[in-house]
Amino acid sequence: MASPCERRIRTEPKRRDEAAVREFAYAMHVKMASSREKGQGGGYDPTQCTVEYLGKLLVTAVLKGDPVDVGNFAMMLHQRGAPHTVLTQALLKYCEAANSPLEDPGCATDGDECWSANGQDYNCDTLEDLLAENDQLKPGDTVHVGQSAHPNPANYVDADDVIDVAANRGYDDGGEFAEDYPGDISEEAKERLNRFLRAWLRTYCAPSFYTVENERPYVLTAADFAGRQTSEELP
Repeated sequence: MASPCERRIRTEPKRRDEAAVREFAYAMHVKMASSREKGQGGGYDPTQCTVEYLGKLLVTAVLKGDPVDVGNFAMMLHQRGAPHTVLTQALLKYCEAANSPLEDPGCATDGDECWSANGQDYNCDTLEDLLAENDQLKPGDTVHVGQSAHPNPANYVDADDVIDVAANRGYDDGGEFAEDYPGDISEEAKERLNRFLRAWLRTYCAPSFYTVENERPYVLTAADFAGRQTSEELP
């Protein structure tokens, strides 16, 4: 017969597991209650939300890093009886989107107008904003307009960069014994890493800055100042 001490040792992992499950379930409950208050829901209703869409939400939650969100979407998929292939397909679609050549230009033109008084600082979204911030402007003056273009962060780091860093740091630790580290990495393995990097960079490193394309001069007219006083007209 097992001693009281032995029985306690055997049951302790079970108690920890059960306590952890209860705590995690409570965290899920709190998060879902907050979502309901915001009018979000429908994860159990196939007429409102497909299991494929739930899979997409789960993959997105993984990238955002909140395990409670991941748990809630996983729970919904479990309750809906979704096959395991749903998650596999959702992840593959995410990677394919990240690898799409349509999303790989060096600078994706957003097409939004941006305005500048001097042709260098394009810090106004509209002509109205430009006039409001530069009250010295008047009809006949030349300003500049272009289109904003946010750089694609997926072009900043690729698999070769990661491999080079690993090789250099390996050499720092191992010297001549690490000269061949990390060895020959297959093109397939590099592409898998590139897909992950593209997805991660677009999710977490999207630039808030932009370059300007299709710049052109614009001569202000009296109509641009309709309903607005110029600095010369101000008392």
